[in-house]
Amino acid sequence: MPVIDGSRYDRPEVQVVGMIGFDGVTRKYLTPRTPLTRDQFVTGRIRIKRQGDELDQIAFVEYRDSRLWYIIAEVNNVQDAAAIPNNTPLFIPASSEVAALTRA
Repeated sequence: MPVIDGSRYDRPEVQVVGMIGFDGVTRKYLTPRTPLTRDQFVTGRIRIKRQGDELDQIAFVEYRDSRLWYIIAEVNNVQDAAAIPNNTPLFIPASSEVAALTRA
């Protein structure tokens, strides 16, 4: 299935794989992606979720990119980001490992 940048299908739950068609045009296609787990990361730290904290804000502070909120959510097995109780410890993977992951 071709994916258009910025469409509702262009989201972190899927892995986008580029392919070059017979006409020479590069197209993006969806493939299943394995969810991230804490075991995949060697380094990181614990951050306590405080009142008013949102995952996109935490991602911006930690990685300078709020779009990486889904990494924090997946690693901590968060199903509903709005329902994380205050004082919940969140594992924050090291920015160097996240950078390597998002470059792939």
